[in-house]
Amino acid sequence: MSFAALPASVCLSASHALDRQRVCRDLQPSAALSECAHVGQFCFKCCQHHVGGDESGGLVECTRACHENDQHAHETQTALESILSSCVGGRGEVFAMCSQASQRSSEAACRRAVCGHCCTTANDKDQYDTQIRDECAAQCKTNNTLIA
Repeated sequence: MSFAALPASVCLSASHALDRQRVCRDLQPSAALSECAHVGQFCFKCCQHHVGGDESGGLVECTRACHENDQHAHETQTALESILSSCVGGRGEVFAMCSQASQRSSEAACRRAVCGHCCTTANDKDQYDTQIRDECAAQCKTNNTLIA
């Protein structure tokens, strides 16, 4: 039986940075997400979990095949970090109008709305795919640094 027919296929199908983060949350819910999802670590950790020992070479084969997606994972991770830095950081002129809100709660709501708008209208449509835009918008709703 091929390793791809086993649950290890989840490792091969996780080419987007956010897909890799989801797999890591399932594998190691309490571990540092960044360590597991890191491009250089993900394939080995995922394949080791799903394939186990290297008795039939399945671990090596799974890891090699998984690494073929590393470039896309790296590109999507870079795009995610870029949009989060721009939008969820809560800095810049666009957020200044929110400080004029009459109450702290309305200022926080304004900052979250501006953040969400930033995520959905970010300039580089090709770089920021739907998954990245959705994750950015989700982080706007939960990021407490926007309230500061």
